[in-house]
Amino acid sequence: MLTSLLELLQELRNDDDGFEQIFE
Repeated sequence: MLTSLLELLQELRNDDDGFEQIFE
């Protein structure tokens, strides 16, 4: 479960714009 979250975070970090959109 943690691995899945970490993978998602890494993918989101690659897209700074997408990362910000999720938290806005």
